[in-house]
Amino acid sequence: MESQSVTAEELTLIFREVCIILEKLHKSAKPIAHGDVSAKNILVDMDAIRDLTKNQKVYLVDFNRGTKQHLRIDISQDMKDCCKTLRQCMDSLVLKSITEFDGPLWEGLKDIAENGPVKFTTDRQMISGLGMLIGKRAPRRENPKKKSYAIPGFRTKKLWKMIIASFVYIFMVLIAINVDMDYEGIWNVYERLCAFGLMFSYPAWFCNYMGVRDKYSWLNGKSVVKKLIGHFIAVVAIFGFWMMMIIAPDLLKII
Repeated sequence: MESQSVTAEELTLIFREVCIILEKLHKSAKPIAHGDVSAKNILVDMDAIRDLTKNQKVYLVDFNRGTKQHLRIDISQDMKDCCKTLRQCMDSLVLKSITEFDGPLWEGLKDIAENGPVKFTTDRQMISGLGMLIGKRAPRRENPKKKSYAIPGFRTKKLWKMIIASFVYIFMVLIAINVDMDYEGIWNVYERLCAFGLMFSYPAWFCNYMGVRDKYSWLNGKSVVKKLIGHFIAVVAIFGFWMMMIIAPDLLKII
């Protein structure tokens, strides 16, 4: 703003991007209110704004005053702060520029900055309001993907994958049925289920069944070394867990 290097169109686009970020925060599975939407917490990549790069255009930082809820949050303060900051940026542009800002775009932007918290009750309405000024539609809502309970090999519904997976699972079942076990009756069934669980756990892990690896960010990064170490630890941990489950009857006898 102070270097006069931002046009009214770019300013509108910047705050539209801020509102898109806020909508994602407010509509997430565990909604977050930023709590301090101000000029110092909005980082802008002007090359991205001008379509010179493919980077993210705007970043919202500093969540020290943020609040998180499990169901729904009050977004009114974030909207008020956003409009207040927009007005401050507009005032800064007017003060630093030798030319006067006017026209429908500037008047529309001024109206949103002054009356946004009253006119709009949702982030989507404000995104649309800013977008209309520069001829941009509101982005399509991103619906969170539902977790698929389909087992590895059947998730993509490709025939060749399902055939291979069927043979693999049949092979696992045959091994679990025919392997020698120490116990009879119900404990025999238990041990065979554990044997199958041990075999199934490996394709489940490596195929990321139900997003089992997603919470371990270092397994999804670019470091090959970290990935190899992580997978090695997982292989050992899976084997150790099922071995403990298999020998549980012996432990119960000892107890």
